[in-house]
Amino acid sequence: ATRAADNGATVHQLMAIFGWKSPAMAQLYTEEANRRRLAREAAHMLLMNNERTSIPSPSGKVREPGRKPK
Repeated sequence: ATRAADNGATVHQLMAIFGWKSPAMAQLYTEEANRRRLAREAAHMLLMNNERTSIPSPSGKVREPGRKPK
């Protein structure tokens, strides 16, 4: 069922394949497959536009922790 759902099988297709009378079990498989698919599709968004989301490096020297600036 996992393989079928990962390959795009619908709730009703899973019900037909496995003989389930209720959609409840098939929905478990399709919802999990959809979560994995959405995660794969959205993962690239973490890498997009690094300039907007990165913290700029400090200009000038960085003082050592615990030392007061001069």
